Amino acid sequence: MKRRLKPLFCLLIAAVFLLPAAMSPSVVSSNAEAVPRDVLDIIDKVYAAEPGTFPEDEVSEEDWRRVINEGGQAGADLVDYLARNASVREIESLDENDERFDDLDSDYTPSDSVSYDCITQTEAAVDNSEITRRTEESQSRNDNFETDKQTSISINEDYIPKAWPDYWHEENPQIYSNTRSTFRLTYSINGKQYIGSAFKIGPYHLGTAGHNLYEPSSGEWAGRITAIPSCRSASPQRPYGTAYSEYMEVGGYWYNSGDATDDWGVIEVDRNTVPDQMTLMSVGDNTSLNGQFVRGQGYPGDMWDTMWLVRGKVTRTGRRLVRVDRVYGYGMSGGPVLNADENRIIGIVRGDTGEFVKFDNWIYNKMNSYR
Repeated sequence: MKRRLKPLFCLLIAAVFLLPAAMSPSVVSSNAEAVPRDVLDIIDKVYAAEPGTFPEDEVSEEDWRRVINEGGQAGADLVDYLARNASVREIESLDENDERFDDLDSDYTPSDSVSYDCITQTEAAVDNSEITRRTEESQSRNDNFETDKQTSISINEDYIPKAWPDYWHEENPQIYSNTRSTFRLTYSINGKQYIGSAFKIGPYHLGTAGHNLYEPSSGEWAGRITAIPSCRSASPQRPYGTAYSEYMEVGGYWYNSGDATDDWGVIEVDRNTVPDQMTLMSVGDNTSLNGQFVRGQGYPGDMWDTMWLVRGKVTRTGRRLVRVDRVYGYGMSGGPVLNADENRIIGIVRGDTGEFVKFDNWIYNKMNSYR
C-alpha cells in the first residue's frame, strides 16, 4: 500500500509546484483581477529597486500608465508601497528676515511659464499674455455630491468645523466638501521617490507647488506622477480612484532660478476623478492677510495615507509670499490653503515653516483659466 501511495504523493507535489506556472494570471487567482504577465513584470522591477527609489531607466511613463490602468490591486499596492517609502522635498526655507514677506507694494512682472508633455517628454514656453484680466469667480461647487461614489458613511455637511483646531487629521476626507478634492501625489525625480499634495482646479487639472514638478538645480521634471483624491488609511483607501499625469506646467521664475514667489504648478491628469472642486479666491495684489486665520491641508510624508489640516494665524504678508504661526508637515507642499470665513482656496502650501504662495490676481487668473 505504501509503495502505491508514494508515486501518487510525488505527482501531487509536482502538481503543486508546476500548475501555477502553467496557469494564466486570471486562473491563478480567481479572487483577483486579471493582470497581464508583462504588467506584473513591471511591478516586480519597481519592487526590486532599493526602497525609496524608482528604476526610471527600466520603467517608462508608458509602463507606469499600464500599471495604473491594468495592474488592479497589485498596482494599487505598489503605489502605496512607493508612498510609504517615499521621501519629501525638503526645499530650503526662506530666511526669517526675508523682505519678501513684508513687501506688499512692489510691482510684479509675470514670466512665461514652462510646460512639459509627459508622453513626448518635451518642454515648451507658455504664452501668458492673456492672463492679465481678473476673471469672475466661479460659483461654489462644494455642494456637488455624487452619492454612488461615497462610502457607507453618510455625508454630513454640518461636520465642517467653524472653529478649526490647530492640528488634526481627517480620517474620512471623501465625505466633506472642503477636503475631498485634496490629492496625495507620489512621483520620482532623479530616481528618488517623493510624496506631495495637490488640489483640484478643473475637471482634469490640479494645482500644486512648482517644486513638486520641477527641480531647477538639475533641470529634471517629475515622472510617474500618481494622484489620489481623498486618500485615506481605511477602506476604501481610494474612494475616487487614481489618476496619473499627462502634462505639467510651472512658473517661469521657478523654472529659471527657483524663485519662491513663482513656486506654483499645474498638473493635467488622464481622468476626472472626484466629482467636485472648491472655489478659488484671489486675495488681491497688495492686501495684507495679517491677523487672519487660514488652513493648510495635505499629506505629510510620515502620515502618507492620512490627510492633515493645520490652522494658523497669518503673521506676515508679502506680494506673493505669506507666513503663518504654525508648521506645515513636509509632504503637505502643494496642498491648498483655505480662508477661515468662506472655505475658499487662497494659496498653495510651500514650506514646512508655515510658508504659502498666495493667490494674487495673476495666479488666481492662471489657476482659474483651467476651470
